[in-house]
Amino acid sequence: RRPYTTLLRAGAPSGSVADDTGCDDGDDTVNPDASEICDDIDNDCDATTREDGMVSYIDSTGTYDVTGSFTGTPGSPAWLSVSDDSTLWFCDGTYYVYFEIEADVTLASLAGDADAVVLDAQAGASVLNIQTDGVALVVDALTLTDGSGDGEVGGYSNTGGAVNCETRSTVSTVSIINSVLTGNSGGLGGGVAAEACDLSLTGTTVTSNEADAGGALTVPGGDIELEDRDLSGNPAADAGAVHHHAGSATMQDTRLHHY
Repeated sequence: RRPYTTLLRAGAPSGSVADDTGCDDGDDTVNPDASEICDDIDNDCDATTREDGMVSYIDSTGTYDVTGSFTGTPGSPAWLSVSDDSTLWFCDGTYYVYFEIEADVTLASLAGDADAVVLDAQAGASVLNIQTDGVALVVDALTLTDGSGDGEVGGYSNTGGAVNCETRSTVSTVSIINSVLTGNSGGLGGGVAAEACDLSLTGTTVTSNEADAGGALTVPGGDIELEDRDLSGNPAADAGAVHHHAGSATMQDTRLHHY
């Protein structure tokens, strides 16, 4: 596997002004000298400053602007790792990136709109890859697209176009909420491949992904929960919707269609 870049955290905005030019007397980080970050707050007291294309990182020590780590461009996506328990808030925009997830991580659209925030891997790798035991990934209101599976699940290579999860001793969990997985491909699991990982999809559309088996999902071993889902239009030679070998499967208000 190619080396990736560890996510860099810039210092959080801080400071206050001595006069009355601050626009929030209750928060000394909000003032005309502050830097705007992705938090839906007018940090710099200038309503014309846009947060589009910005990303914030929140952990136990505070909130940080990490926009500078997202240097990917069409044809050359950034490869980032997230190695500490944290939440990343994405403001509206398309981000050319794929991730290595090594801790308990939440990736979420600040606006709660999957159409407004797109993570595009440019066919460089799985959009999100987990190979660390016992971690929890939450994806909330994002579009994951143009991932090309690069994992190894169930003895197959190139697995998990949008999300690839491989654990061995301690089960990891993947929860995908109100999101869209589209235009991804893999040998197994055009949308998601998960081996010894528990998978939950709620309010999520998985469509127009391709694989040899499991056009939408492949879960050789692990539990699946599907609620209010649409898994249709995912072409595969075998099991266009769900390819599941072992473990429990719970489905409610879910549309499955073998393309």
